Amino acid sequence: MKKLRPKFFKYQLKKLILNLKYKTTGIDFRGYYSAQTLGIANTGATGYEPCYNIKKYLKICKPTQDDNFLDIGSGKGCAQYYARKFAFSKIDGVELSKQLYDVAVQNAKLIKDGRIHMYHENAIHFREYNQYNYFFLYNPCFENIMEIIAKKIRESFEVNKKRTIVIYNTAKYKNVFTNLGFKVIYQHKNDCILELK
Repeated sequence: MKKLRPKFFKYQLKKLILNLKYKTTGIDFRGYYSAQTLGIANTGATGYEPCYNIKKYLKICKPTQDDNFLDIGSGKGCAQYYARKFAFSKIDGVELSKQLYDVAVQNAKLIKDGRIHMYHENAIHFREYNQYNYFFLYNPCFENIMEIIAKKIRESFEVNKKRTIVIYNTAKYKNVFTNLGFKVIYQHKNDCILELK
């Protein structure tokens, strides 16, 4: 008999929690979509999976009202939902898929937090990186695209000179950031927190 791994139970628990949230509130973070299903396969995007609770990582970083949060490849806005528990002034997301963006906008209306805004745009063309100093990534793209995004975050740091944090779940291309001078300040399994200051 095949032994079930802890990751399987974590996946099933997340699925159960998100289904319950949808039934009780109408907020929809459910589903797993490939880039092909979303019609964005030729863009370097990887698809959609709702993030795990990032509160534990934000607690480590201790954001204040002087900090602004951007979820890159924000999907349906799950990370923004968790980030609203903290003192950020702005909690924004940029999402390439129109299908996911439309759901995220509806979710934001249900969440009713005026700090949350969504942008339907390709992250490599997004021009407002220097408005933010906290960035969240849940394996949103392949390495060539991540290199462009990491450089844009680095450039934003050079402009605003504020401590800059990248919370990177499933950090497949962590080296892209460390090669640009980001320091790993926390590591848990495949996730990490990187910093510039």
